Amino acid sequence: MNASRPAAVQVVQPVNGPRAAEAVRLAKRFVYADTAGNFDPLDSVYAPKEDMDYCVIGFDAYTVVASVSMAAPVARGDSIIGPLTYEVLGITGSDQGAAHFTAAHSIERDSLVGGPDSTGRFRFSCWRQVVPNHLTAGRMSAKWAPELDSASLAAWHATERQRPN
Repeated sequence: MNASRPAAVQVVQPVNGPRAAEAVRLAKRFVYADTAGNFDPLDSVYAPKEDMDYCVIGFDAYTVVASVSMAAPVARGDSIIGPLTYEVLGITGSDQGAAHFTAAHSIERDSLVGGPDSTGRFRFSCWRQVVPNHLTAGRMSAKWAPELDSASLAAWHATERQRPN
């Protein structure tokens, strides 16, 4: 490769029409299930791999988010990619019965990738799965904050005070 030559950039065009609308509809279902902790809708969002009945969903901690946004879906071959952007506030989880929170403000980018399943329905693929381990700040305050140890609770309150409204 010639070091003086810039890397080629592929421009991916946003996709419109019914496929894009279905991708957005399913992405909204995913984000709801993900941030609400209600995993039941995920069965209708993800298409399992051939060797499993359902997508494996497993994680050790939750990522606490202030917001989630989705850019316009783009097409690549038969696939549609739904880019997601999470504004992350921190990480929470429990260890031996005690809940912890660590502030870690960042931006997390991920993509739902999907296409027609064996029946022709549009579904997102397990092989390029976004782990549904996000929870909203409101849900964090209601469900997890009462269980936090004192240092984690102080870190959570400091994070809440710094959040833009």
